[in-house]
Amino acid sequence: MKFILLIFSFCLLLLCLPTASYGLSKESIGKIARKRYSTYKLKIHKNINRSMLEKTLSELNLSLEKKKFEKCVGRLSRSQSLQDYLLPFSSKAHFDNCAFQKSINYINRLIAQNDYFSKKYKLKTSEKDKRLLKRKILFNTGKILHAVQDFYAHSNYLEIMQVKHARFEDVPVLNVGKKEDQTEVIRLRDEKAMISGVAWWVFPKRCPKGTLSHDKLAKDSPKHKSGKKLTVWKNPTSNEYLTGFEASIILAERATNKFLLHTFEKYPMLKTHCGTPKGQ
Repeated sequence: MKFILLIFSFCLLLLCLPTASYGLSKESIGKIARKRYSTYKLKIHKNINRSMLEKTLSELNLSLEKKKFEKCVGRLSRSQSLQDYLLPFSSKAHFDNCAFQKSINYINRLIAQNDYFSKKYKLKTSEKDKRLLKRKILFNTGKILHAVQDFYAHSNYLEIMQVKHARFEDVPVLNVGKKEDQTEVIRLRDEKAMISGVAWWVFPKRCPKGTLSHDKLAKDSPKHKSGKKLTVWKNPTSNEYLTGFEASIILAERATNKFLLHTFEKYPMLKTHCGTPKGQ
């Protein structure tokens, strides 16, 4: 029993360490945590959020009001930061260790929470309560987008698609926040042996023996082995071949845009929370 308590205390210490102050500034704590736990650099997640939220608002015929927009980008990005800080050892939050079903279940739980917040929103009359519920929906959306974006960097989806599609524009963009695309993820896992790299520090582990490590398969940066490797696809805007890192970023952006459009249509109160109808 004492041994179990000791292990639990040690894990709790590791989990809390990045967020304890120890006299450090907030910025220093962030740097330590990012260095220890980040996959895609948090700056990359934030850049994807910013560019795709702007694109989504435009496609919904909404004007970009700087103050609203920055608050929404900030909330999405803060929730993604917390996903790295508070769930650094969790495969489900990052599509690691071939735990595809676990990741899908995690996403669906967050969507179910958002559905509940949406129902509560319709019953509230206080603007303060409504504003809080919109923030909660947006916060959960950021967590979902973290996993959606990690899917392309952590799995061998790109490798499978390079065999199937000669043109990059023909590669399907899976929105793993939607049921039909979740079904496709499981089909690829079962029929095409789709995997994600083995990260020794996260659990659970669902990969078959001999699966590549996270460092060898991940495309989180142009420095990773698979991130700097050239794909068979040419950049749509140039004549150069895309690296694994570049291809994963483009697909992550497109998937983010798809999920944001779906989310804003499902929870229309977010439209005026993050944007302004044109003409107003």
